[in-house]
Amino acid sequence: MRMNRVARILFTWELGGGMGHVAPYLTLAKGLRQKGHEVAFSLRDLRLAEISLGAEDFAYFQAPVMLGTAENEIASPYTFAQILHNVGYGNLRLLTGLAKGWRNLFDTYQPDLVIFDHSPTALLASRGMCFKKVIIGNGFFIPPDITPPPLLRTNPPPDMATLRHFEKQILANINQVSARLEKKHLDRITQLYEADDKIIMSFKELDHYQMRPQDGVTYWGMNRSGLGSRPDWPKCKGKRIYAYLKPFQALQQLLLHLQKLEASVIIYAPELSESAMQKYSSANLQFSRSPLDLEQTASSCDIAITNSNYATVVEFLLAGKPVLLLPLFLEQALLAFRVEHLGAGLIGASHHAKHIISRLNALLNDPKYTRSAENFAKKYA
Repeated sequence: MRMNRVARILFTWELGGGMGHVAPYLTLAKGLRQKGHEVAFSLRDLRLAEISLGAEDFAYFQAPVMLGTAENEIASPYTFAQILHNVGYGNLRLLTGLAKGWRNLFDTYQPDLVIFDHSPTALLASRGMCFKKVIIGNGFFIPPDITPPPLLRTNPPPDMATLRHFEKQILANINQVSARLEKKHLDRITQLYEADDKIIMSFKELDHYQMRPQDGVTYWGMNRSGLGSRPDWPKCKGKRIYAYLKPFQALQQLLLHLQKLEASVIIYAPELSESAMQKYSSANLQFSRSPLDLEQTASSCDIAITNSNYATVVEFLLAGKPVLLLPLFLEQALLAFRVEHLGAGLIGASHHAKHIISRLNALLNDPKYTRSAENFAKKYA
């Protein structure tokens, strides 16, 4: 790394979706730039680039990512290897192209330090390169290096022999790509995550991998971004409810219920159509067209409804507020289980409106969920 002069630092984001892969690192990126370093981002989704980075004038590039869906996609993966299959690791030619794309990006930008957020193929491409590497993110983004690999779900019970065979196939593809890049082979998939440092931006209770060995593990909590505007709550009676939601089967029934509820409601639903926003807007329910400052929103709110997005969930728990969780993906479901286990939230079935509404009513009317969230907030104050 360059010493006593400007260092080039690159943040990468390869997998997953949403502002949580960019916004939490703005404070860090601005601090590095204030110290004179050159900072850039390589992002999976450039649609979010201007929202999160535009005002700060950081350079950003399109990350090499798989387009479309994987051949023979696994609907309900049991292991990290099956997750990798779903993002292109089952196709040797595709994986080679993605890895070479990352290698070309590194060769062009010439970083001194790369900070990897949920970027396994970027890590594969970086093996043997001379820059420093830091892996950062919540627990799901940093799988523990243990054998056998942990199961992410157990229902229905998996065929373990099939999973072991699958693990070998994915590892073989990784090693073929590594050989083409003239780098050392891996003995297990999680060796992809070898780095100079690993920063788990989470809390022990919320780690997706509860079986993670604790020797040498430090949980850093969550880095707040301060991104977004101050909430302007509808002036009406009742509790304040904030929702950050992506489309799901029972969304319209939930919106109709919130519209009729005696509560002050703000919803950030960036993928909802303009006509739907107009249909469900009312004196007590307003839509925000842009992100809100989550810290300010949580401090002035009573409850959140979310698809179990990590940053939103944690921000509300740190404010001592319970959360209704409507997970759509495995990562979100694992976090939702942890929050429900804490007693600080409840999981609703995203396809079942009556179930969602009953869980919402429980959170609004039973103070035990708020007490559990407040205990979490006190512990990490």
